[in-house]
Amino acid sequence: FGEACEIANGVMGYPIDDFQQRSLKVILSRDTDLLAMAPTGSGKTAVALLAILQAFARGQRAIYTSPIKALSNQKYAEFKEWFRKKGVRGEVSLLTGDIKIRAPPGTKNELIICTSEILRNKLVK
Repeated sequence: FGEACEIANGVMGYPIDDFQQRSLKVILSRDTDLLAMAPTGSGKTAVALLAILQAFARGQRAIYTSPIKALSNQKYAEFKEWFRKKGVRGEVSLLTGDIKIRAPPGTKNELIICTSEILRNKLVK
């Protein structure tokens, strides 16, 4: 686990805090899911980045939800930029109802950003 924290510190560019370390323990476990809820500014996006990278390492897609379209659009731009800056091999898709930007077919590492409503609708089909 210590090595994973060191890697996370390098990826993030700063030492991850206790909340993020506890989340990372769950992320590293193959048989456990993580639902991270915390106040604004507490590091949830950093936890999401770590989970996304772990999903990609496992050959899986990742889904990032937000409550409103404007935040989904903002996170789409942020993740695209972060992937580019960090050299992450992956594509970012955006699904908000109004906008549908998908990664090319066959993309191995895909982050799907969508509103909670869109995810719910896809899950109950």
